[in-house]
Amino acid sequence: MSSSAALLQFAAEFVLFLASAAGVGSLLVARDTGGGRTVVRLLGAAGFVALAVSAVVRGSDLAGESDTVQVVGLRATGVVLLALQSMRAPLGRPARVALWLGLVLLVAAGAADIADEAIPTGVLLAAGGALLGLSVVLAGQRSIATRVSTSAGGTLLVVVLVLGVALSAVLLDTVQDGVVERLERRAGNEAANAQASATQLAGAARVVAGSLGGGPLRDGVVRLADRQVASDALNEPLITLSGNFLEDASLAFVSRRGAAQGAVNLTATEVVGISGSEVVREALASGDARNAVEVVAGSALAIRVQPVPIGGPPPLLGVAVAAVPLDRTYLERAARDDRDLSLALVTPDRVLSSFGPGVPPEQIDAMVARAIETGTIESGTVAGRFVSVAPVDRGDGTSSVALVASYPTALVADTRDELFQVLFLIALAGTLIALTLASLVGARIGARLRRLTEAARSIRRGEPVPPTGVSGDDEVGVLSSAFDAMARSVADKTAAEVGLRCRLEAVVAGMAEALVAVDGAGLVTEFNPAAEALLRRPAADAAGRPVDELVHLTDADGRSLAGELRASGGWAGRAWVEVAGARVPVAVSVGALDGATGTAGSVVTLRDLRAEEQLEKVKDQILSRFSHEFRQPLTPILAYGAKLARKPADPERVREWGGIIVTEGGALLRIVEILEFFSQVAADRLNPAREWVEPADLVEDVVKRWRPRLAPPWSLRRSVARRLPPLYVDRVLIGRCLDELIDNARKFSPDGGDVVVGAENAGDGRVALWVGDSGIGMTSEEQVVAFTPFGQGDPSDTRRYGGLGLGLPFVQEVVAAHRGEVRCQSAPGSGSKLSLLLPSLPKDGQR
Repeated sequence: MSSSAALLQFAAEFVLFLASAAGVGSLLVARDTGGGRTVVRLLGAAGFVALAVSAVVRGSDLAGESDTVQVVGLRATGVVLLALQSMRAPLGRPARVALWLGLVLLVAAGAADIADEAIPTGVLLAAGGALLGLSVVLAGQRSIATRVSTSAGGTLLVVVLVLGVALSAVLLDTVQDGVVERLERRAGNEAANAQASATQLAGAARVVAGSLGGGPLRDGVVRLADRQVASDALNEPLITLSGNFLEDASLAFVSRRGAAQGAVNLTATEVVGISGSEVVREALASGDARNAVEVVAGSALAIRVQPVPIGGPPPLLGVAVAAVPLDRTYLERAARDDRDLSLALVTPDRVLSSFGPGVPPEQIDAMVARAIETGTIESGTVAGRFVSVAPVDRGDGTSSVALVASYPTALVADTRDELFQVLFLIALAGTLIALTLASLVGARIGARLRRLTEAARSIRRGEPVPPTGVSGDDEVGVLSSAFDAMARSVADKTAAEVGLRCRLEAVVAGMAEALVAVDGAGLVTEFNPAAEALLRRPAADAAGRPVDELVHLTDADGRSLAGELRASGGWAGRAWVEVAGARVPVAVSVGALDGATGTAGSVVTLRDLRAEEQLEKVKDQILSRFSHEFRQPLTPILAYGAKLARKPADPERVREWGGIIVTEGGALLRIVEILEFFSQVAADRLNPAREWVEPADLVEDVVKRWRPRLAPPWSLRRSVARRLPPLYVDRVLIGRCLDELIDNARKFSPDGGDVVVGAENAGDGRVALWVGDSGIGMTSEEQVVAFTPFGQGDPSDTRRYGGLGLGLPFVQEVVAAHRGEVRCQSAPGSGSKLSLLLPSLPKDGQR
């Protein structure tokens, strides 16, 4: 969280705490703001306490940011309790409006908090707390105690809030500026150290140059000087120098023609990169030693180039190169004195090496580019870390590499949180002391008369009243005793009536069946939510209207059953009710209500039977379809099996009949396997056995299986694009998907034609396996039906095209299990193309 957002959050939580504390004090000492019953006052006090505790926990960071849900839950509890309390509390209109607006804003702040929107959360919370405090002030205008409490709270709010926020802002700016300044110095120093690494290689480079330019190696080096083709002729001398004298340094010799004639402790790619680097070319051209930090083969290297002179024209045999990698090990050594420091060497488009958490490279690309271009240090805050980017000098005043140093902003956040915690706890103690003293002083003023006054007002409003608690032998004590006895009698009767009505309303509202209560005149008195849903009428519109106008009941032949709705002896049966021009089947039960002078009305219950009838219809349809589909392959199996069992036949006929039995048996097995597959899907037990498969192999397998089975007028072709990435899929399941698509292509191309199986790149890292035909095609409505389980354009058993309607749903479930997508391109009369779009991965990217 940013510093400004944290300050706003601190201020908002403090406003909410002060408003809640003032509310608790006012409710505990003044009954006018809490209602006539102790339970109502305590309900409101509990709500304010919940809000105050949530503000203390979040404002002082006692719970940490990870407990957002718990804090929001505590705050929601407070909102609910205050909302319930406000429904019974005798608040004036302005106070009630302020309270409800404040509660709405607190709910909105909780939603923003869960969404991790810091600024909106602070603004909404501060506004909600302010409105809550305003409601307490407005509600307490008639109470001396609450006036004292709210005045103290308001004064404390202004003083502590202004001082706390101002002090926090100054301290946080100071701490943050210090961290950024220290980070910039560290980034500059480490960038200079990286460039200095090349200078430190000067001794090694001079040793190599001296060894190659004189002594027993000189003649061999002279012979290699003009070669333009790289070789490893000097590998052994360089290995000897590196191992015996230079502590296994990385070395190379580049001839004056720019070809490497030997290298040690360098990869072939690094040798090629060093040979063609700008620093080597400059040293060969000028004859001077050079230092540089270069990007070679994707890595950062500190390089020292030392000319190897010959003493005459041409002046150079070549250059000796000493290099050291600026890799993760180098950065780790550089950062070992500071456990919070993260370092990285980067270019504008890649990270060369890094140590520590760091920041996403794409978020600092612009900073890196500016630092390299301007040669200055760039600083900022990125992804929860302070970041400084310093250019690394190549040795000639230019840069191609930058060093990134970063610290976690938590260093400042911890200081900020500790400061907020101290301020909040100090304010908590001061507020509690001030409000307690103010409440005690206010409570002593006119306490006895205020209790009686509040109780009298509650009775006038018809609310239950707790005992006044005023005792004594004087007139007020006697009056209070009589008043308490009267209040108890009224409260008991009211509570009993309210409890009974609430229970009855809960039972009626919770019924699944529609309930319509009718009085003796046939007018509707009760209309529960189920009745509203069934008859499509609101209860407010139904109340007081004749039941015949609302419930149009008929029998199977359409005859009216209106008389049965008022049957004095009760009635039950099956009927139909007219709703919005349609007839809805219902189970009807009519019961009479007996009154003191006879029948007082009746209760009608209606149970909607549409779902039961639809379920029966679907069950019959599915059973019929299963019977038809199982009978189709079983008929030839049984027929040819019976022939083979009755009499011997020639081998050719046996093979023909046996082939038919195997084919039809396979069709039957396919139905069983698809049903088993959908049972696995329903039980969430589908677990594809993935392996690496080439798309071309999948296409070739399915073509081999189907080519013997697609005789004229059908033909089968394949179309596979080149250089497709492999797929990590269940080979068997994907093969069966292609089988289903080819089977559909044959089935819905009754006049024959080409069936094409292909594979192509679908973009977005996906490969498309597809089957196309030139058959009858589908409309957009038929496409929707085709992908629903048991979906058929013609659901009858006499339809032209058979099948259970599970093929395409099977394909869709398998592809979804591979996180892919099924795409259908079809139009009536133009054939269809169905594609399985499957995600592809390189072989080394297996998840």
